[in-house]
Amino acid sequence: MQLSQKWLFLAAILFIILGLNLAIAAFPEDYDKTLKQFQASKSRADYETAAAGFSQLAKRADAGTLRPNCIYWEGECWFALRDFLRALMTFERVLSTPQSNKEEDARYKAAICCARLNWIQTARWELSRFMRDFPASRHINSIRAELDKLPKEAVR
Repeated sequence: MQLSQKWLFLAAILFIILGLNLAIAAFPEDYDKTLKQFQASKSRADYETAAAGFSQLAKRADAGTLRPNCIYWEGECWFALRDFLRALMTFERVLSTPQSNKEEDARYKAAICCARLNWIQTARWELSRFMRDFPASRHINSIRAELDKLPKEAVR
């Protein structure tokens, strides 16, 4: 290989490495932007736009450890829109994502979704399971309150 070809080859490798670093650096910025968009949401369209944004972020190859967070926040969008079935399905996706750092929050919201859907037996089971699995959670008082609100016997 001639000297000029070596330099061209090295320049190409450097360009690829720098390009990859720029793509990796872009994900946290995109995530933060979408999270701020969610937090500022006031209308149905705002929440739907944020949900679509989180869904797209979760599909990105560079999502890394933030993938479960993206799925979780998509679920929060559906929860805010009172689409509890869609929120529940999204929170369940968080729970099936390997190495999720959002398990506790997703389990909490999944249990609340079951209660909001009036799935009394499932809600009671999920809420009790949460108390067993996360006894020191910041959500524990809210979970107890949800359990107290449920009818004592399931409606058939």
